[in-house]
Amino acid sequence: MNKIDHKSSVGALSFASLFTLWPWLRPNKKLVLAGASMMPVVAAISMVQPLTVQRAIDEGILKGNFSTTMNWATACLALSLASYIFSGVQSLTTSTAVHRMIRDMRTALVSHVLRLAPAWHDHQISGALATRATSDFDTLSESLNQGVLSSIIDIMVLGGCVIGMFILSAKLAIVAVIVLPVITWVVIWFSRKLNDSMLESRRNLASLNGFTQEALTSLNAVKLLNAEPGVTKRFAQLNRKFRDAQLENVYYDSLMFSTIDGISSITLGIVLFIAIKGTSLGDGLTAGIMVAFVQYVQQLFEPLKMLGTKMAMLQGALTSIQRIQSLLGRSDFVPGDQPVKWPETVGIRFENVSFRYRDQGSLVLKNVTFDAPAGTSLAIIGSTGSGKSTIIKLLAKLYSGYEGSILVGNQSIEPLRPDAVRAHMGIVPQDIVLFEGSIAFNMTLGREGVTRADIVDACRLIGADLFIEQLPGTYDFQVREQGSNLSHGQRQLIVFARALIGKPPIVILDEATSSIDPQSEALIQEATKKILQSRTVVVIAHRLETIKRCDKVLVLEHGEVRELGSPAELIAKKGRYHELVSLGGAHISSQ
Repeated sequence: MNKIDHKSSVGALSFASLFTLWPWLRPNKKLVLAGASMMPVVAAISMVQPLTVQRAIDEGILKGNFSTTMNWATACLALSLASYIFSGVQSLTTSTAVHRMIRDMRTALVSHVLRLAPAWHDHQISGALATRATSDFDTLSESLNQGVLSSIIDIMVLGGCVIGMFILSAKLAIVAVIVLPVITWVVIWFSRKLNDSMLESRRNLASLNGFTQEALTSLNAVKLLNAEPGVTKRFAQLNRKFRDAQLENVYYDSLMFSTIDGISSITLGIVLFIAIKGTSLGDGLTAGIMVAFVQYVQQLFEPLKMLGTKMAMLQGALTSIQRIQSLLGRSDFVPGDQPVKWPETVGIRFENVSFRYRDQGSLVLKNVTFDAPAGTSLAIIGSTGSGKSTIIKLLAKLYSGYEGSILVGNQSIEPLRPDAVRAHMGIVPQDIVLFEGSIAFNMTLGREGVTRADIVDACRLIGADLFIEQLPGTYDFQVREQGSNLSHGQRQLIVFARALIGKPPIVILDEATSSIDPQSEALIQEATKKILQSRTVVVIAHRLETIKRCDKVLVLEHGEVRELGSPAELIAKKGRYHELVSLGGAHISSQ
């Protein structure tokens, strides 16, 4: 991803990235325009308020005119109330627009990332992607609401203060304004330091959060290995680095505020000294002008105190925008846009398929050819790394870029939409994945058109209904994270039943019974008999009982087809399959 040079001030090119947000803000442009229209009003009120104080003193109090004093005091009070009202409306409208924009962008980003090809995800860190969807948007929201938008008002207020000072006394205004270049240099210097420390703090926080998540996720392993002292020590080191970065940020922030406060006080003292001491310069000055001028000086330096922090926040926002837009600009999709129209039973054929992963130089599959006619079952066996799972990934169109042809129902899957291909497959992955929520939700995962009857039918087919109906709430039973309140066998049965919802024409079992208890396996084996009768099934398994029921067995070795035929044919052939069966007992050895 593109990186910004944080050691330089924000340039025009960086500011241009703010305009890339407009398409996301456009649906809420009325709120944006309403908030923007309030900004000059707030600035104008800030400019006028000290003038009403000056008139109240010079034309009312000093002349003993009570009614005039009350009139100007009432005007000052009315301006104060108006300032609160307009500022509140401006903050409410712009914040609403920004938060709606953040909501839409966050949803679009997560949807986009989910659609990106697994080949791209293979080279990403999941924690970094999670940061894009969470921390970067939080930074952007905070920076826009508290940094960019409020900075525009601050600049307008600053300009109004300068105009007001020149209205009161041009000579004193020149004295006050002459220090602005010094303040500007101070703000820019500190903003660079603050930006560096803020970014370092975020990097350390990301490392701290990542390690914390990893430690909590692996809590059982940490306890079993008696690794609590080492984990605690590592956490303390990361926590100390985060604290040091935070303290550095606080140091520069405090130092900037005190520096600008000091310059503000010195400037105010010089202005007052010149106004009172210098006769020629003090001609025409009144008590009201002096009080109003003091207010202007205070208003002039107040936004400058915050400007350094806001510039650092703005730099963080620009960095977040570039990261988010860079991710949204990725187009690493598996190609294909045609719909899928497969019958209830459909065959599978691989023709001279060769494939390598992007980060590997050698071929994972080498001229693989096999077929599984409609309604038949194919077992794929082989040693670790032989290419079994790769065949499943290519068939499910998770990866592209292979040589040769993959046909389903005599139709190449290459031009087909990847999600449509997988919608016609029931896939039981090797890793069990359950989400926090009800069993019914874990069965459908939000898929439309799936009824409770479909869920119950799939569970009855696999035998999962036997334990589900014993749970409190049955199908509404709340599953904890990763199914921690269910046994391994129960989790496996839910995942297996989930793949059968919708009666897909193709069922893929990727080592679905590799680590399951005998009772649950018996249920799955019984369900497998029914599945094999009406669907095309591809099985990756080590269990001999599962393989013996399949019509064909494909033996892979180093990405090549070693043997292909029925279990009886391969036993009679006395080749690699016969050797594995002889050595494996109830399981086919993967050695």
